[in-house]
Amino acid sequence: MQMDSLRRELSAGLRPIHETFVALVRLFGSKGHSTRGLEILGAMEDLNYDIRHAWIILIGITLVIMLFIPLTW
Repeated sequence: MQMDSLRRELSAGLRPIHETFVALVRLFGSKGHSTRGLEILGAMEDLNYDIRHAWIILIGITLVIMLFIPLTW
């Protein structure tokens, strides 16, 4: 839902606030979708937002998931 509204805002030429992007990065990272989080970081870069905070969140969440959730092969 959030991703669809973000896409609509971007296609309409609007500039969402930085916190919207950070929230989406946190959401995708917590669900194990780091590739989607990286796409959000790319969109942030396109809008000249500072991606350092969101990047640290994404990497931190990904590491926590990798370390504390056992892999089932």
